[in-house]
Amino acid sequence: MPANASVHPSIKRLLGIRVAALISFSLLIFAILVYTTQFRPTFDHLADTGSHWAAGQVVDKVRSTIDSAEEVLLTAKLMAQTGLLEHQDPAAFNRQMLPLIEYRPTILGAHLANDRGEEMMLSRTKDGSGWSNRITRAESWGTERQQWLHWGKQRKMLGKEWRNAPYDARIRPWFTMAMAAETEKISWSEPYMFAAFQEPGITLTIRWVDVEGSSWILALDIRLLELAHFTGKLEFSKHGSVAILLPDGRVIAPPRSTQVQSDDDIRAIVLTHPTNAGFGEIAKAYDAWRNQGDDTDKSLRFNMPDGKRWIGRVEAVKARNQPFLVTAVAPYEDFTQISESLVWGLLSTLIALIGLSAFLAIRLGGAIAGPLKLLAGESRRIGALQLDAPVLLKNSTTIEIATLVNALEDMRGLLLKATSDLAEANSFLEERVQARTAAIAESESRLRHVLEQSPIGVAIADKNKRYVLVNQSLANTFGLTLEEIRQRRSSDAWARPAEREDYLKKLEAEGLVNDYETEFVRANGEHFWVMLNARYIEMSGERYLLSWLHDISVQREAREAILVAKDVAEEAARTKSEFLANMTHELRTPMHAILSFSDLGVRRTNDGADEKINQYFSRISQSAERLLH
Repeated sequence: MPANASVHPSIKRLLGIRVAALISFSLLIFAILVYTTQFRPTFDHLADTGSHWAAGQVVDKVRSTIDSAEEVLLTAKLMAQTGLLEHQDPAAFNRQMLPLIEYRPTILGAHLANDRGEEMMLSRTKDGSGWSNRITRAESWGTERQQWLHWGKQRKMLGKEWRNAPYDARIRPWFTMAMAAETEKISWSEPYMFAAFQEPGITLTIRWVDVEGSSWILALDIRLLELAHFTGKLEFSKHGSVAILLPDGRVIAPPRSTQVQSDDDIRAIVLTHPTNAGFGEIAKAYDAWRNQGDDTDKSLRFNMPDGKRWIGRVEAVKARNQPFLVTAVAPYEDFTQISESLVWGLLSTLIALIGLSAFLAIRLGGAIAGPLKLLAGESRRIGALQLDAPVLLKNSTTIEIATLVNALEDMRGLLLKATSDLAEANSFLEERVQARTAAIAESESRLRHVLEQSPIGVAIADKNKRYVLVNQSLANTFGLTLEEIRQRRSSDAWARPAEREDYLKKLEAEGLVNDYETEFVRANGEHFWVMLNARYIEMSGERYLLSWLHDISVQREAREAILVAKDVAEEAARTKSEFLANMTHELRTPMHAILSFSDLGVRRTNDGADEKINQYFSRISQSAERLLH
């Protein structure tokens, strides 16, 4: 038995392991398919349903708040138009307004004002113990003085006072918003902090014009704390929460969180961005909603920095001109909880199936391993070329084992024949190799002789830049012996090291250099010009650099002489051109005088008195014109 046979497992063990692995893999694939086709869609549906339900609850709450406030506003406006809501009598005003707003805790107060600067305001006190009226008459009292009336819960007056402070309802944001809106149309302001209560709120207004042409505005101040209390308590999963945002992302009702424990916490968070308020999941959901095109019909999926997957939903609800975004978020794992008993039951079943399959596989492996072990012994004997005895195996239990026995016997016969044929082939190949080796040696000898006798300097260097061949012509070119040039560094031959760097870069980049002209230095210091060629070649699987050069000093001198002669000829031509240009300039001045006098002569002799003189002057003028042009 080979020394490493014990390293390999037996068929019984291997078959048991592989069958168990196959069963495990099949069960794993089955589990993945069940998860992806059954559990995962169920989890997704639960997540979508939960977020949709939570968002719907808040949307209903917001709409209820909006509808209730608008119903009160329209009722009060109808009362004001019919004269039931008296703005001159605080007690009468309160009797009509209090039944509308007293039991609606979201409404903090009401304003009835006109464009003459008259306002009647009814508002809850900051501690909630009663009510206050603020009465302003800008035309009578000015804008620096207001009357305040204070009432208890039983609508009994507790006192009155005058306050001196700058105030004019006509410049308040809710008033200017209502004046800019259409008449008889409800408008909602953006959320802001009520200065008197230091809490977030929003104002809705409506404007109408009376028979005298005066504009009247009725406004209601709505608290947002009630919505914040609702979102802070809403729970639709273990870690799920809902917030209300403005279109620019600012929070007006924070989600359920350990950061929000009191109304002061709400006041500190409202009208800030969720990122700054510490609600990263809300901010991520808002950004995802924005990125997918403000689509409120789709659930959102996003990952937080800790790698956890979250689901979300954003639904828009509008209060006339003012939209709100109800944003629900929850970690996906809140909807993927599986009971511990189910997990243990599945694991127990899986382990039992794997154990049973491994046992059956081992029994099957034992039935196969015996005959195969005997076949393995016969294979080792044949592998050792002990080919005299035939392959015999008793009790061949299966067709496959019998087939292996016959195949092994056939292989023994073929090996007997192949051993004989191999001996003959070895003898033949040895003779061929010897002949081929001799032919290669002769070819290399002829090539070396040609290179050594070449009139052009040739050198071949290996990858270590050692010369493997240098011919005599190269040594003669530099005035050295073969031994001296082999020991000389190639950099010593270059007259200008910068050109050598350029040459090496081109050689490395392109693998060859053709007709590179440069100046070299002989051993005696004499400079001469060469044309250099080089390329990489392969010999016997190795890379070599083949270089050859020849002296072109005579050709360079002839070319330089031609260039000098050309420069002299060009200089002569340039001198001639300058001379002619100067002469032309010198001739123009007297020629203009001749032209002037000849033109004068032509005009003086045009009377026909002396035609011949006239012809002379004309010829003089024409000749002068030709000289000038």
